[in-house]
Amino acid sequence: MLSKFKDSLCELIQIGGMHPSSVDNPRILVAVSGGIDSMCMAQLFSDIYYSNYAIATVNFALRGEESDGDQELVEKWAGSKGIECFSTTFDTHTYAKDNGISTQMAARDLRYDWFDSLIKEHGFDYLAIAHNLNDSVETFFLNILRGTGLQGLTGIRKKNGYIIRPLLTITRREIAEYVKLHDIPFREDSTNAQSHYSRNRLRNMVFPEFEMINQSFLNTVEKDMANVQAA
Repeated sequence: MLSKFKDSLCELIQIGGMHPSSVDNPRILVAVSGGIDSMCMAQLFSDIYYSNYAIATVNFALRGEESDGDQELVEKWAGSKGIECFSTTFDTHTYAKDNGISTQMAARDLRYDWFDSLIKEHGFDYLAIAHNLNDSVETFFLNILRGTGLQGLTGIRKKNGYIIRPLLTITRREIAEYVKLHDIPFREDSTNAQSHYSRNRLRNMVFPEFEMINQSFLNTVEKDMANVQAA
């Protein structure tokens, strides 16, 4: 998995869009929530000896002490590694109410606006997000259900402007195995088990049934998405 991550990262940062001064060693802002995927990604940057990166973590104050614990874990981990860590807290509920949007949309807006400000202020070339192959396949099926047309049948992009997703070819199972093998700390988001969210319903109820039929279900869909993108 380490070599797969390294190959993916090298491919992504060689695709234009970098600041001219940092072509040889682009500065990467790594978004870390404290969950298993982003903690694994942060550790992988360390494991491949990539030094020019910093951590950014957001507390959305949506889950009380659980949210505070996530932030504390990330800050403590970054400190133990000597990695620069940016952190902030938002009153997400108030922002959502004031703007007439859902808390999920509010969290997304707040997060990416803050990341954008950090990138501009501190001269980062890329923002690394910890979406994995499972996330991309989930998005693919959600787009089918919403009727988004051919554009939505490609899942999540590996690269979108300065945003890169080096875990996108790696499955959630591979991540869990790497985390267990290397004893990487992480926090479990209790809302992931709530099946009233469409994505969670796919993840927790539908996909296990697909994998009973085809154990290589995720990789099969990955190939299909690549074919659609290439068409």
